Amino acid sequence: MIDMTASDIIVEMPGGGKPILNQVSIEVTGETIHGIVGMSGAGKTTVLRCLAGTLPPSSGLVSHAGNNIYGPGTAAFGKGRVADDVALLPQNPPATLDPRVRIRDSIIEPLLVTGIPRDEALSHIEETAFVVGLHPALLDRYPSGLSGGEARRAALARAMIIEPKALLLDEPQSGIDLPSQLELLDLIVQLSKSEKVTVVIVGHDLSSLSSVCTDLTVLDEGKVVESGPAERVISTPVSKAARELVEAAGI
Repeated sequence: MIDMTASDIIVEMPGGGKPILNQVSIEVTGETIHGIVGMSGAGKTTVLRCLAGTLPPSSGLVSHAGNNIYGPGTAAFGKGRVADDVALLPQNPPATLDPRVRIRDSIIEPLLVTGIPRDEALSHIEETAFVVGLHPALLDRYPSGLSGGEARRAALARAMIIEPKALLLDEPQSGIDLPSQLELLDLIVQLSKSEKVTVVIVGHDLSSLSSVCTDLTVLDEGKVVESGPAERVISTPVSKAARELVEAAGI
């Protein structure tokens, strides 16, 4: 687990104009599942990328465990790489799986790029598959041979095999049926506890995230308009954007 903080970050629009993010501050504490929610275009994915280390803000500070992740000598400094100890699962998680190779090879790739020998990397794969509920028989298939839910578990295994301290997910449940969504979100809750990983989830559908997240930050037009314990934000929303999300979810 790890504490992550964004302090007054601004992300400018290329070529000028209205900022994508305007003085956004978010505090994610280690033992939480933190939801970043808002309508389309609110800036949710941009915040997630800033927290992950792949998008340096125009101004402001992003820190993990009190350390500036965009400072000299860090993985993100000048390279746009995911920060150390963080796994990022983008929208459409199955797209992270190379269609040309078997699932086991896709899963171990993050270890191989760090210089870990292939035999050693393979020794971790069955344990990781078990943790995310991926049947070992699926490891020898190609991505085209997996269902939507299985492909998401494989992508999650690829993220978890590096044993991250934080797992950042961009609408991981989109594009799959409701039962698979609920199974996936339940798995994420289990991982946060069993693997002691801090979780940040981006989404717009509070009907599914309300039962998962301990804390919520609501974005609207690139600004934080509400933040706090999920139960409070959902039961007594203060901002117009939060009320609209609650009403849309029917909760």
